[in-house]
Amino acid sequence: MNQLNQIILEGIAVDNAVTVEIPSLKILFTVETSRTYKGTDGTVKEVSYFDVEYYGFNVKDLVSEITKGRTIRIVGRLKQNCWSDSNGEHSKVSVIAEHLELKPITKVD
Repeated sequence: MNQLNQIILEGIAVDNAVTVEIPSLKILFTVETSRTYKGTDGTVKEVSYFDVEYYGFNVKDLVSEITKGRTIRIVGRLKQNCWSDSNGEHSKVSVIAEHLELKPITKVD
């Protein structure tokens, strides 16, 4: 039985997306999310960055649409990668996007 592993993010692309073909074609990009809340010392802004992988059927068409500053809504799951090298044990959590919604680009006059 599968356990629940689902995440919804809406953030801004930090840079232009790139495609990688190891082992299969995928898009890689990073999104920035932010939120503000009231802390004991006033308003606090919390910023987080998430690495995203997307393996959809439309990778070649979509990669050019994910550009720096574009707002994207992502529905997906978390995946932990673990590896060892000469520096020791490492671990990284990435977002595996199962659905991407690109928000309209807004022009600033």
